[in-house]
Amino acid sequence: MSNARYQSRSRPLNIPYMLTGITKCFNSLKPNVKIELKYPNRLFPFFNTFVSRNFTNNEGNFTINSNIPDDKRKSARLYFYHNCDASGGARYPYAKLYSRYVKDSNCRWYGTIGGLRCDFGIINLENKCDEYKYQGNSGWQSCEN
Repeated sequence: MSNARYQSRSRPLNIPYMLTGITKCFNSLKPNVKIELKYPNRLFPFFNTFVSRNFTNNEGNFTINSNIPDDKRKSARLYFYHNCDASGGARYPYAKLYSRYVKDSNCRWYGTIGGLRCDFGIINLENKCDEYKYQGNSGWQSCEN
C-alpha cells in the first residue's frame, strides 16, 4: 500500500458546505435566531463538536459556510436556538432548541464554492422543541414539561 493512499484514509476529507434557509414563527419571518452547526465528538459521543455559528437576519434568512469532515456529514446537525412561542419572550431569546440533520436537507453540488449547497427551505419554529426547553432560572428542562 502506498504512503499517499494510507494518508488519505487516515485523515478525513473536509467538504465545503453552504447551508441556507429561512426561519419563521407563526408565518412571520423570525430574526435573531441563533444557529449552530455541530457534529458528535469522536471521543465523547454525548458531546458535540462546535463547527460554526450564525444568526438570522431581519428577514429570517441564514447562511452558514463551513467545512464538514466527510466522515461526519451524516451526523452533522444545525441547532436552532429560538424563543418562538416560548414564555419569557425577549428575556430568554434562546429559550427553545430545535435541530435538523444536514443530510435531511436538499444538498446539491455547487461548483462556485467547490462543495455542497444545502437548502433547508422554510423552517417553521412554532411548537418545535426536540431536545430541551429553558424554564426561568431552573436551567434546561425536558420539552415535555
